[in-house]
Amino acid sequence: MGKKIALKLIRFYQLAISPYKGGKMCAYIPTCSQYAMEAIEMYGVILGGWLAFKRILRCNPFVRAGFDPVPVGKYQWRKRFRKNREDKNK
Repeated sequence: MGKKIALKLIRFYQLAISPYKGGKMCAYIPTCSQYAMEAIEMYGVILGGWLAFKRILRCNPFVRAGFDPVPVGKYQWRKRFRKNREDKNK
């Protein structure tokens, strides 16, 4: 599944499903769906999806809520690896 498709599916969820769920709002800032969009934009579908999946698992009533952004420097090795791989293919 491509990045654009994943982002469109998340956006569909935000507009069509999330407003009608009821209950309390997300414990984290940004919300889990926004976190997923940012993670996928930054790291691609596989790693970004994995980060979003881990975030959704952390979202439960027993968690300490608060600000939890997408990690920026922790996964930069992936971008370097991708760049090196693309350079070798040229």
